[in-house]
Amino acid sequence: MENADPRVDEEAVWELARRVRVNGIDLFHHIAPGGDIALYNYGGVIEHLVRQAEGVGRDNVGITLDIGHAYIASNYYGFDFLDAITLAKPLVRHIHVHDNFGRPAGLDRRQIILIAEGKGDLHMPVGWGEIPYREVFSRLKGYEGIILLELKPRYKAYLEDALLGV
Repeated sequence: MENADPRVDEEAVWELARRVRVNGIDLFHHIAPGGDIALYNYGGVIEHLVRQAEGVGRDNVGITLDIGHAYIASNYYGFDFLDAITLAKPLVRHIHVHDNFGRPAGLDRRQIILIAEGKGDLHMPVGWGEIPYREVFSRLKGYEGIILLELKPRYKAYLEDALLGV
């Protein structure tokens, strides 16, 4: 959720969080695309997401940290991936885990080409790409929320190994 005026988004999320709280519902931001959506659409700058969640100022607003998206975003936008994980940790309530090589796909969405070129949001088993998961989990030490393993269907045969990688 990025706007010309981030306060508009913060106010909208604050109001939504207030309304859903009575039903015991928490809101988690997922890193969303920035303005350059035509070339890249797997995530934004984590620092912006953290600022926005903090700006909302409600305890039922947190972050869904998609590790694969964050890795691609860090290479695309030029921020330090591991430092961003550390920055986000206090607000992380849900984690998506999958691997890739950190290279945006651009406009091509043909999976067979993207896999061959090592580009895009490949949703591979942990350890198949370049994400430094040992360091990631070291930075997230003490996290007790949900961790979701997100794989493309083509990797179903490797599910057991993928779970061991997490």
